[in-house]
Parts: sequence; structure tokens; C-alpha cells
Amino acid sequence: MSQSNATAYTIQEFCNAYRISKPKFYRMVHDGTAPQSIKIGGTRRIPFSAAKAWEEKFLGDTVISPEVSADRRQRLGHG
Repeated sequence: MSQSNATAYTIQEFCNAYRISKPKFYRMVHDGTAPQSIKIGGTRRIPFSAAKAWEEKFLGDTVISPEVSADRRQRLGHG
């Protein structure tokens, strides 16, 4: 799914974007620390806004989100 047209991640896309495993994601669901998600048909999605809110609440400045520019990544030494 192209992020340019999409408004939400699949579980796999979220895990890839934040570099976590699916088992880790489901542990976060169990612990109550996963981002808010919605069910569309038989598929669970994580709205980009929910991913951003989760990032700000649980990660603060310790992670660089997928939306961060390459220039900023380079300046922060994550290039």
C-alpha cells in the first residue's frame, strides 16, 4: 500500500515502519501499549494519526518516525 494514497498502516506495514516484529506488536496489544487500531472488513488497520500519537506517547524523541526527512535523519546520525 502506498502511503501517498493510504490513511492507515496494515499491522505488517506498521511493524516494518517502526522496525518491530509482529510478535512484539501483539505483546504491545496484550500490554495495552499498542497504537489504537480500527477494523475494516476482516483487516485491522492503524491510522497514521494513531501511529503518530503512539509514537509521541510511548517513544518521545527516542525514535525517528518514517515521515522524517532524509536530511533530518542525516543530521541526527541515522542516515
